[in-house]
Amino acid sequence: MEKIRITIADSHFLSRKGLAVVLDENKDFTLIAEALSTSDLINQSKFYPPHLIIIDYTSSNFSLEGLQQIVKKYPTTKLLAITQPLPAAKISQALTAGVTSHLLKDCDQDEIVEAIYKTVKGEQFMCGKIVTYILQDATETTTSTCEGLNISEREMEIIKLVAEGFSNKEVAD
Repeated sequence: MEKIRITIADSHFLSRKGLAVVLDENKDFTLIAEALSTSDLINQSKFYPPHLIIIDYTSSNFSLEGLQQIVKKYPTTKLLAITQPLPAAKISQALTAGVTSHLLKDCDQDEIVEAIYKTVKGEQFMCGKIVTYILQDATETTTSTCEGLNISEREMEIIKLVAEGFSNKEVAD
C-alpha cells in the first residue's frame, strides 16, 4: 500500500513539530513537506502532491481566502484543519472554502490519526466540540468532548446552514 503523503501547513513551529511526531509514529504516513505560509504551500509539491494537507488556516501567513488558492492548486488533495476554537461562522466558511475535516488543537493523537485516515478516504470528520460550537449558542457552557464524529453529507449541509444563522424553518425548507 502506498503511504499517505502529508504536508503540514502551520506558521507555528511547535504545532508543526508536534504533528510531525504524530505522523512519524505511523507507518502509513509520510511527511513530504512543511509550509509556513500559503505562498510556501502553493510553491511546493509540484511533482508529488500530497494526499492530505493538515492546515491551521488561522495561523499567521494563512487565511480563509488562502484556502481557495490551495484548493485550486491541489484539487484532489484533502484538507484537514486543526485550529483553536473558532466561531461557528468561521468554521462554516472554511468548510465552504474546501476544508474536508476539522479538529481542534486539543484533540488527542488517536483522534488526529483517525481523522487523517477518514479524510484521505473523502469522509468528513469533525471534532465533537466543533459540532457543539456550531449547534449551540457559544455563550453556553458545555461539557462536550473532543471525540470525533462521522458526519454524512446531509448532516454537514445542515450544520453549515445552522452556522450561517438560518432558522430551523429555513433549514427545513
